[in-house]
Amino acid sequence: MDLSRIQGTKWRLVSYRKISFCLIYKVNVSKCKDLDTLICDNNALTNINVSNNYKLTRLECRRNQLTELDVPYHSYLHQLYCSDNQIKILDLTSLSGLEILHCYNNELDALYLGYYNSELHDVRCQNNNLPLVDISCNPLLVSLYNNETLSDGYT
Repeated sequence: MDLSRIQGTKWRLVSYRKISFCLIYKVNVSKCKDLDTLICDNNALTNINVSNNYKLTRLECRRNQLTELDVPYHSYLHQLYCSDNQIKILDLTSLSGLEILHCYNNELDALYLGYYNSELHDVRCQNNNLPLVDISCNPLLVSLYNNETLSDGYT
C-alpha cells in the first residue's frame, strides 16, 4: 500500500485489521511528512519505515511480523504500541517525548530506555527474553509490567 503521494496537514492513516480477507504486507508513508498517527495493527508487515515522519505522535503496529522497529529521533512520538511481533532489540533512547510503551509478546533480548525517556510512565514488556530492564532514568514511571519482580528484573 503506497500512501507516499498523499500529502496534507495532520491527517491520520488507519489501516486496521483484515480488509475483505486481504492482509497488508507493505506500507509506504515516507512522503507523508504531516502524519501524526499511524495505526497498522493486524497485518503481515515485516518492516515499517517512519524515519521521515517527524510529526508522528502515535504508532500502533501490533500483531504483525516485524523483526525490528527503527524510530530514530522522533521527539513527538508519545505512544508506541508494537506488541505481538518478533522484535528482538528495541532502542528507544532517542525518544524524548515517549510516555507509553507496549512491547509485550515479542522476542526482545534487549530494551534500551535512557535519559531522554524521562516522560515515560507506562511500560508493558512482559513475555519477552529480557534479562534486565533499566528504569533508573525514568522517574515518572508508575506502571511497569514484566515477568520479573521489581527487585530481580529492574535497576
